[in-house]
Amino acid sequence: MQVFMRKSMLLIFVSLCAGICLAAQDAKMNDTSLIKQVLAKQVNAWNGGDIDAFMDGYWHNDSLMFVNQQGITYGWQQTLTNYKKRYDSPEKMGRLNFDILEVNPLGDSYYFVIGK
Repeated sequence: MQVFMRKSMLLIFVSLCAGICLAAQDAKMNDTSLIKQVLAKQVNAWNGGDIDAFMDGYWHNDSLMFVNQQGITYGWQQTLTNYKKRYDSPEKMGRLNFDILEVNPLGDSYYFVIGK
């Protein structure tokens, strides 16, 4: 009887762990989907010539760090200002396409997205 109880308890524990892992995986998949939706909105905004709507996808904070070929820009407003200065016509903006390579959680509320 004790062996049966131990096996039953182990099976319940393993089932709970599997359920928790699946729930976490589902949450990550949902978050990944939401992140990709934001990026798709950014692509549409950029390709429509709307830099303001494009910037809605970024963190509205002075601590935003944007890295490009010219170096690092700090702050959402400065990043917006730089975009508007550099891309002042649809011809200069060209067409945008994101190729998302990885979406990895850094915690409960933050993800690290790698793309090109």
